[in-house]
Amino acid sequence: MRAGAFALSLVVATLAVVSDASTQRVLFFGDSITSCSGLNKEFTQGYLSYRRPLWTLAKEQGWSQCMSWVGSRSGCNARLDRHLGSDKMFPQRHDAYFGRPLSKALEEIGAVLDQRPDVVVVCLGINDLVLAPSKATDRMIFAALEKNYGRLLNQLLPPGTAPSQHSAGLRRRVVVLTLPPLKEELARKRRIKRAATLLPVADAALTAAIERLDQRQRALVTLVNTSTGFDAAEMLYDGLHPNDGGEQHLAKLVAPALRSAVAVAAPECGA
Repeated sequence: MRAGAFALSLVVATLAVVSDASTQRVLFFGDSITSCSGLNKEFTQGYLSYRRPLWTLAKEQGWSQCMSWVGSRSGCNARLDRHLGSDKMFPQRHDAYFGRPLSKALEEIGAVLDQRPDVVVVCLGINDLVLAPSKATDRMIFAALEKNYGRLLNQLLPPGTAPSQHSAGLRRRVVVLTLPPLKEELARKRRIKRAATLLPVADAALTAAIERLDQRQRALVTLVNTSTGFDAAEMLYDGLHPNDGGEQHLAKLVAPALRSAVAVAAPECGA
């Protein structure tokens, strides 16, 4: 695990079991790391997000048929879609876009839940550090992150509520995925360089938000540490976004947690 406890951001997988256990509706909720990472500085290579190798792994391991990926968006954005074309090798639906901070995600979470997903995978938090005011102290940044992480978790796992009506008597589950380390030396923008130095602040804020959940909520939270084995010097193309190797590494770390979440409703899809 990277020094400084949990890495900055949040990927949350939320499970509410439906009566049709054979197919779980999975929605990816996040920012550019989820929608697509972008283009390298030469505009010769595009990165599509860890969702693509994650789907490949699920197919190879025999559990892709247990999921249907849903969301209000598809592709990346107009600029990248023109460059990359439409990749049909993995499901295109998601709810993620460039530059989304936690505060914006909270405003839009209703639309995500309206999709009635069984599993929601959330990767958020980096933009809160990138966009933090230059005069904001570590204490101020910590307080804002802890508040918003806590609000997000409580939206996904409301405290003290009964199981969802469309579940088979089971509550949602949440998998919190930390963001891999940033590489300050590779960053081309000063704001990203600063964000790299703020990772320990975000780690502490995320930890505090999880600890503030009630006992029932905490029992439904599983943390996946994506800094495990992640070589930032080799797996990032701009100091922030994963390259192909980084996306494949993230997919390998996410796959067991997502498969376990899906398998609660569909045991035949478990490892």
